[in-house]
Amino acid sequence: GASLQSVIPRCRENGAIVLIDDCECAPELNPQFFLSSQRIVSIKGERTIVVTTAITPEGGTVAVHEDVTERRKQEEKISYLAHHDALTGLPNRVLFRQQLVETLASCQSSGGTAALLYLDLDQFKTVNDTLGHPIGDRLLLAVAERLREELGDAGYVSRLGGDEFAVLLVD
Repeated sequence: GASLQSVIPRCRENGAIVLIDDCECAPELNPQFFLSSQRIVSIKGERTIVVTTAITPEGGTVAVHEDVTERRKQEEKISYLAHHDALTGLPNRVLFRQQLVETLASCQSSGGTAALLYLDLDQFKTVNDTLGHPIGDRLLLAVAERLREELGDAGYVSRLGGDEFAVLLVD
């Protein structure tokens, strides 16, 4: 039977960080806050807990703690796979388009310049057909790594698909 006002400081002493808290800046907690609220708590950066609280018709308080750590990790993995090439780890066509739109808008508003390079590996189909797909994959990985190394932070490289790469350079 400890109050929430006394539990939260103890949780923080043990390394919990409240990420979302509507009443954090209020000197006292508003009783309406408990009618239906959720807060997301990160415990030492390792676990993510969603705490949902509600007042029962009898005047008691119910709190449900749900560990959503694995769900969050899976959501992050799905998002990564949706925006990156599975073989090279480079941003894919979807993420490249987003970056291109942002870069063009930034250049338009700031008067900056950008260059778009399209790279296609000539005779790549021949490499796959004669030496096999594992060798073709190794070639794609080598090209991706070289582009990443050469560009560093000066550009944005993406694999559009197959043997096609795009590079966005911003001045």
